[in-house]
Amino acid sequence: MFISFWLLHVGNSESRFILDLTSVLFYSLILLPLVYIKNFRSTFAYFNIPFLHLVVHHLHITVKFALLSCGLGFLISALPP
Repeated sequence: MFISFWLLHVGNSESRFILDLTSVLFYSLILLPLVYIKNFRSTFAYFNIPFLHLVVHHLHITVKFALLSCGLGFLISALPP
């Protein structure tokens, strides 16, 4: 994470944009599902929540996190090198 932010800060605008998109995809599509998969069985078993509801909830959180990461990346890329 720190390396991608550093590269966003010192790189040119094209590399900043590509690294920003890469970090958004990495954090929203890889790390967030790992958090939910860890607690998926206990949530599903104890509260008997339908699977579709869990998927929609995860997609909602993923989209929010992706938008936040994208905004943060663009703010960092706007800083002077």
